[in-house]
Amino acid sequence: MTDTLVKIFNTKVRSELEAYGTDLTEADIEDFINELPENIRVAKEQFNLDTELKEGLLNHAKKQFGFTNGSHVYIKGMGIYNDSEEIELDKENWHYYQRHKHYLLDHVFTDNADIVGMLDEETDEIIKKFPKPDKHDSFSKKGLVIGNVQSGKTANFTHLISKAASIGYKFVIVLAGMTDTLRMQTQFRIDKELIGNNTLGLEGVKLIKWLPGEEKFHSLTGLPDKKIKKDNGDFYIPVNNFTDHFEKTNDVTIAIVKKLARNNSDNFGSIIGNLINWIESRYVKDPDKMPPVLIIDDEADQASIDSSDEEGDPTVINHAIRRLIHLFPKSVYVGYTATPFANVFINPANDYQGLPDLYPKDFIYALPEPEEYFGSSRFFGIKNKDNELALIEQVDDSERCIINDEDQDITTSLTEAIDTFIYTAIVRKHRGNDKYCGMMIHTDHRNNYHNTVYSKVREYIYSLACDKTTFEGFNTFKTQTQSIGRLQGLVSEFPDYDYDTFKNEYNTILDYLKRLKGSKTSNIKVINSREDKLDYLNEELKYLICIGGNIMSRGVTIEGLTVTYYLRDTLKYDTLLQMGRWFGYRKGYEDLLRIYTTERIADHFEFVMAVEDDLRNEVRRYIEEGLTPLDFAPKVRAHMRMHPTAKMGNSSLTKSYSQQTVQTIYFDRALNVLKHNYESSKQLIEKYQKTFEKTEAFDYKFLAKKANIDDLLEFIKNYGYSRHNSFDLEGITNYIEQRVNFGEIQNFDILVSGIKQLKENTETTQIAELTVNPVKRNLRRSKGREYIAENIVNVGVISDTADIKMAEDNDTLTLILYFIDRKHSDAFNASDENYNAEALDFNPIGFTIAFPKTTIANGEIDYYQQIFN
Repeated sequence: MTDTLVKIFNTKVRSELEAYGTDLTEADIEDFINELPENIRVAKEQFNLDTELKEGLLNHAKKQFGFTNGSHVYIKGMGIYNDSEEIELDKENWHYYQRHKHYLLDHVFTDNADIVGMLDEETDEIIKKFPKPDKHDSFSKKGLVIGNVQSGKTANFTHLISKAASIGYKFVIVLAGMTDTLRMQTQFRIDKELIGNNTLGLEGVKLIKWLPGEEKFHSLTGLPDKKIKKDNGDFYIPVNNFTDHFEKTNDVTIAIVKKLARNNSDNFGSIIGNLINWIESRYVKDPDKMPPVLIIDDEADQASIDSSDEEGDPTVINHAIRRLIHLFPKSVYVGYTATPFANVFINPANDYQGLPDLYPKDFIYALPEPEEYFGSSRFFGIKNKDNELALIEQVDDSERCIINDEDQDITTSLTEAIDTFIYTAIVRKHRGNDKYCGMMIHTDHRNNYHNTVYSKVREYIYSLACDKTTFEGFNTFKTQTQSIGRLQGLVSEFPDYDYDTFKNEYNTILDYLKRLKGSKTSNIKVINSREDKLDYLNEELKYLICIGGNIMSRGVTIEGLTVTYYLRDTLKYDTLLQMGRWFGYRKGYEDLLRIYTTERIADHFEFVMAVEDDLRNEVRRYIEEGLTPLDFAPKVRAHMRMHPTAKMGNSSLTKSYSQQTVQTIYFDRALNVLKHNYESSKQLIEKYQKTFEKTEAFDYKFLAKKANIDDLLEFIKNYGYSRHNSFDLEGITNYIEQRVNFGEIQNFDILVSGIKQLKENTETTQIAELTVNPVKRNLRRSKGREYIAENIVNVGVISDTADIKMAEDNDTLTLILYFIDRKHSDAFNASDENYNAEALDFNPIGFTIAFPKTTIANGEIDYYQQIFN
């Protein structure tokens, strides 16, 4: 990377793109870079921005703002190792790893070796930081891997286990969630992929061929034994004691256990207690002979976090995990989660009776979003031509109460969702990818309501039995496949599709869904702590409707999930994201996906998307600054109603506009609003007209220094903002007033910006003795006309890089005014039914505020952040 490229990026690009905040898209970066002039002046140097340099600048900008495909982010700690002591990846001789890799290539990703390559690359970066057990007498490492909901975290830690086993970790404990369903899913996966059996305890089909005498995996846990009524396959103390077990085998032993402990004493009850008691029999006698252990904590933000008061005893499960780690002189603990808000709020200094807390002091690794992953940005960031969320069907807020009320009928929106599920199942059948088709209904976390909803759904399903209904359904199906973007192009897939074919397939799906609740083949299931469990191994669940709450939000996978009816609101970021069972891999039916939800819930999801991006950007920032996890104190954006997690730990609500820019991006085109803002700007300029001078670098820009700070506050308070503007007036005025009270800010500068050369027919703005050449600002690509029905336009970033640089050099709070060329800016030069361009006889005004670096810590409002004493 050339010094020229970096210099241009830092002076001409970075601040412009940063001004978008979390609203920045890849298209914005491309637009901005492509519109840069061929000749760029930086200070006194002139640069020719040729095609090669522009392409390099584009790639660099995308990388800096996190848009590089497949890029991971990784903060490493200090510990007993440093970069020169990373283990050598002698993978040709790692037989556990080789067996798993070939299993994936032969049985899972048979036609996509690239996915295995990416998985290999990701786990290489993690395993390199594991101490090699035969090189150290003792160590205790803790790390965190941040993934995405339903994105393959289990695949990552399964591959990581194969590598850890290959370098000498002899005992692997997987804390696999808090329910039997989650533990069974993980057990089945590890049985197949690492141990090599299709079911534990049966010879079955050997999926991995171990060589005679070769060390292999052995599991202490399994799937439920149907012959033994109370055997759920979880950990109970084996016949062999811990010492005998590890002295009789050199195999790697795995235990997949529920994350349960029931009392807080020296002898923990339940599953983890059983495991601790078994291990302590060896630890007490001879701690030096304990095997090296890898502990994987799946859903590490759930139950593992100490949510008690700092002065009190830790919560039971947190205490039990700390105790478990302490039993092994050589241990690595790795937490996996898609919602790490609670994990990053742990105080690294917390210690209870010599047992350190679970803060990831040694590494934090953020997995990239896989290329084919259908995540939150795909659902809550795609808009169609009619300005509706393409995959979201809006439900009225009142319907949640109605659907949960046993005395009320089923709602229209839920019947539409069920119809859509049946139609999409028919479409998927014709595409040949209907191995599983699932629907999820989640209206409340309380179990009592689930049976109420179940009854309504079954009754509706039974009402769909007659030919008349299917004929009407056929007409609806034809309409949906012909008319709109929501199922665009489907009709071309069915040129000879007729009513009889539709009726047969429709009724086939109904036959599945009408199987009785509680039977072995029920296809409408209530999934909660009281009711059914998903068992894809032993049930025919090709077409399935799941009704439930919390259980479905943690790790439960509804195969082939296509339609979701989701009305449960929550005020916790992590809870909301975990509800997103619709995230995942949906290749071949992306266009059929639908979420029925309320506008408020959709807005909350969109907000939490930005929070996720913030957190990953914070990790990137720590990498760039060479910091370690012990320095990590990420800012997590605050919402007026929501909180990141119930386990806020040592977090404190803070905000700072230090070295930030804020600006008007949205404009209300109502003539009275534009006129009001123009007159307010004119009055401000006229007040300081005698102090304006042309700037040293640009003789077409004007600067007035040391204006009274009260005039800035009055100007921004009186400015007419659009209804959708993201300008936080209250937060900004509070911040300025606090800095004034601290004596840090006494006045501000006013910069009236402009351009050097006027376009033909452009009208200048004449105010007092200033002649200002207005700037051109077009509609933002893709989002410029988002609210055009309300006569509101989005011009994107209004500021100029040179202006921001000037403010930074002056180290002064600066108000930058931009008069917009009404004749050449497409945001204002074309009339429509809500706007008369001819009536606008002045250039509209927008502004940017550039804040200097503050010298005062702990600004107030809008970000949660760790505060440790």
